[in-house]
Amino acid sequence: MILSIEKEGLEGISMNNFLMRTISSFFLFLIFFTLLFSEGFLFIFLIQIMLFITIWEFLRLLRFKSSVSNYQINNNFFLSRQRISYEDYCLIFLICFLNLCFFLSNFYFSFFFVTLILIFYFFYKIFNFSVLNIFGLTYFSVPYFLIINLKIGETFYHFFIFIITFSIITDVSAYIVGNRFKGIKLARTLSPNKTISGFLGAIIIPSSICTIIYFNSYEFNKIFFTCVFFSLIVQFGDLLESFVKRKCFVKESSNLIPGHGGIMDRLDGVFLLIIVFSILNILDFNFFFIV
Repeated sequence: MILSIEKEGLEGISMNNFLMRTISSFFLFLIFFTLLFSEGFLFIFLIQIMLFITIWEFLRLLRFKSSVSNYQINNNFFLSRQRISYEDYCLIFLICFLNLCFFLSNFYFSFFFVTLILIFYFFYKIFNFSVLNIFGLTYFSVPYFLIINLKIGETFYHFFIFIITFSIITDVSAYIVGNRFKGIKLARTLSPNKTISGFLGAIIIPSSICTIIYFNSYEFNKIFFTCVFFSLIVQFGDLLESFVKRKCFVKESSNLIPGHGGIMDRLDGVFLLIIVFSILNILDFNFFFIV
């Protein structure tokens, strides 16, 4: 998850490694800050780069899964030597091109989803992509289209800041509480270091902070329980990405970001939160305490 403190704690981590993670965190903050206030070419350029890397990481995980046995689980050394095919690159560029068209022409959502389904159906028939592969490609690419749609609206800054900040607070809360109280594992097969105490801490702390910041005597319960729902979404997104990695026998999606893994690792909870936010926005949900 974004800027997460690694689950093994700071014990045993060399100062150089910790410094590398700190520097990586700074550059991640810089990227999101630039994305927040950028316009036009710079905005779509950053979106395209992040979309390209995300789909590249996912397709490489799929190729790695098909080429190794489960005895090599969590072995990112071999993942770093995995290559993807020419057809995979064609798919990546096709998705990026569709994303660019969506930005330039403000396509309707119906057109976007129909086009996306047709593209994936084509690759499903021609290159024998499984249903799981199609789901993964859709799940990891759709948020970048939804960010563009949010960018068009007047509430983009409020939504984007809240999504990123809330995800960070949820992740850090899970680490601090889980590391302090430990206890029963939440999902040992998916993410061995996650605990129920950390899960509860990631619900209570972010929800309490948001309630205090946005407190209104008429909306106390609505704020708290809405944030509880968002926290569950972030943590479920984290587990969903962990499920994908476990199925592909790796610990991290790539070694792209020193000390942090890959783009998929840093945006795991954010992906699902963006999707849920966008759905609620389309349904005219009243984001009463955010905007």
